[in-house]
Formats: sequence, C-alpha cells, structure tokens
Amino acid sequence: MIFFSTNLKFLRKKHGLQQEELAKILNVKANTVSNYERGVSQPDYKILLQITEYFNITAQQILYDNISTENNNIPPQERSRFLINNNSNNLLSYNNNLCLCIEKDKRIDELNHRINEQSQIINYFLQKNSS
Repeated sequence: MIFFSTNLKFLRKKHGLQQEELAKILNVKANTVSNYERGVSQPDYKILLQITEYFNITAQQILYDNISTENNNIPPQERSRFLINNNSNNLLSYNNNLCLCIEKDKRIDELNHRINEQSQIINYFLQKNSS
C-alpha cells in the first residue's frame, strides 16, 4: 500500500469530500479515514473495495500508482528505495488483514449454514406435530 494514503487524500479532496463525508460513505468513523490518510492504519479488503468502487479506480492504482500530483517531485532513486523498503512490510500487513477477513467470512458462512440446518429441523418437527 505504498501510495494508498496520499492517493486516498488526493481522491477525497478531488471529489470535494471532507473526511467525515467519506467516512459516512464507507460506514466508518471519521478518525478512521484520517488514520488511512496519515498511514497509521490500513483498510480491510471490504473497505478497500468500497473505496475503489466509489472513486472508480482499481486497487492496483490506489495502492501502488502515484495518482496524486502532490508527490510527483519524488526523485526516481528515492521512489525505488521507498518501494523496496516498504513494499514487503505493507504487503505482509495487508495480506494478514485479508486473511483475517476471509477467515471471519468463512466462520460467518459456517454459522449461517448451521442456523439453516437448525431451522430445517425445527420446521420438520413443527410440521410433524401439526399433522
């Protein structure tokens, strides 16, 4: 998520949004958007998807391309050094967040499946007893 923070801030301002307004759109707190823009925290994959859909941009673009005009004056040597130093840590952190979300989704699906099974059993006994 090399350029995520600066790109998010750039896109928000370009669309004339305050942090509070973007937070409402994403259904998060305003300080969460602030933390994203300052690089303090990173969105999970669901929020990232919402961001990319709202701004009509790909994940590749918002994460790894410098779409903002604020940082176009970074010398290529510094950009390369920055990419090498930070890319592995950022990818690992994002990957861990993604894995946690996928595991949560799997648990939710499993619980929903169990609820459906229990509902079918209850309905079976209700129908049997009503006959």
